[in-house]
Amino acid sequence: MRRRPLRSASFVRPTASTPSRRLRAHVEQVSPPLRETSRAFWESPSIGSLYPSYLEGAHGIVRAAVPLMETAIARLEAGEPDALTSPLIDYFRTHAEEETGHLDWLDDDLRALGVSVEDVQARAPSGTVAGLVGAQHYWIEHHHPVALLGYFVVLEGNPTPVAWLERLSDRTGIPRKALTFLIEHARSDVGHERELDDFIDTLPLQPAHLELLETSIAWTVEQVARFFRELLVARRETAAAS
Repeated sequence: MRRRPLRSASFVRPTASTPSRRLRAHVEQVSPPLRETSRAFWESPSIGSLYPSYLEGAHGIVRAAVPLMETAIARLEAGEPDALTSPLIDYFRTHAEEETGHLDWLDDDLRALGVSVEDVQARAPSGTVAGLVGAQHYWIEHHHPVALLGYFVVLEGNPTPVAWLERLSDRTGIPRKALTFLIEHARSDVGHERELDDFIDTLPLQPAHLELLETSIAWTVEQVARFFRELLVARRETAAAS
């Protein structure tokens, strides 16, 4: 999902020694394929016809977000407590509340394009979407729920500026009422990256935690890049068959 830098004048990046800085550096290291495929997607001459499939894939990801956090909370509450248990429970509860209603934005976008939300919900998400979300479930249940923060490091923050989305609508003909999800994220996610970085830097993370977070980040980047690549490939195959 496209993310363009959006920084306030007062934003100060963490120092190089902080965990969040290490994780952001890891994102930069593993992200070139994602930047390439997402740019190819959003700049495609076929973006108008690709966009409904993007929304359907995003729907599969977003409708899993709150259940992921609920699973993490349940695992933290049921497991042997450690120094991360209490702060992670508080963070996931607050973040789950913030995510409530985001699926409604996607539903509105799909309806604005004449796509049946019920049909989208009835279709099984792709293996790529299932793999993106499913890996988090595995790490939550079978290792440590802190892995979910790596997922958020990639997917949260750096929202696409509203002005860019408005230009996208003007350039492609995608109606602005079908861009609700992206526009509302652009408005509500301002500052989320810094908040997440600040939270990560308050946690007593051990080297094993950081390694898990880097694994989660790398997997998330890889799967999101694959998501965009599959959308582009499907479009080319459809065009070749017509």
